[in-house]
Amino acid sequence: AGFIGSPAMNFFYADLTDDGASLTATIAGLETRLHLTAANTPTFAALRYHAGKRVVLGVRPEFFNLSQQDRGDDAPTISADILVSELVGPDAFLHFDLPTPEVALEAMAALDDTRDTGHPASRFTARVGSESLSRQSGTMDLFVDIPRLHFFDPQTTLRIA
Repeated sequence: AGFIGSPAMNFFYADLTDDGASLTATIAGLETRLHLTAANTPTFAALRYHAGKRVVLGVRPEFFNLSQQDRGDDAPTISADILVSELVGPDAFLHFDLPTPEVALEAMAALDDTRDTGHPASRFTARVGSESLSRQSGTMDLFVDIPRLHFFDPQTTLRIA
């Protein structure tokens, strides 16, 4: 999943807990909690088997949004300090760091690659419409499109479906 698309998919570690009728995915290192239900998560039935475990959560850059739109009042947000805003035609790529373990580096370590970037945070990218950007810079709230999330087993690296 990391090789398809440009920019590449963003990966987070998330801990799944079963709340009875729903699941909560808590992104490691952040206070962001994603409430997953059978109605908003196509892979919900398969995810239930991973309750109580850590999974890898994949978010394509285009599935971050700068507005809540029709996502409701409980739409999960990630507050990010935008480092670079790159205008590319009608789109803008927002590059930001978050204090969460970097999935790609840990996977490389498992493959015996000892490369270390020295950064305490992980780099992420959001792809938004350039017309939706305000003139402000700095911290922005990015809304996550839950139905379009991807989940992976960290041991097998296979998609949970």
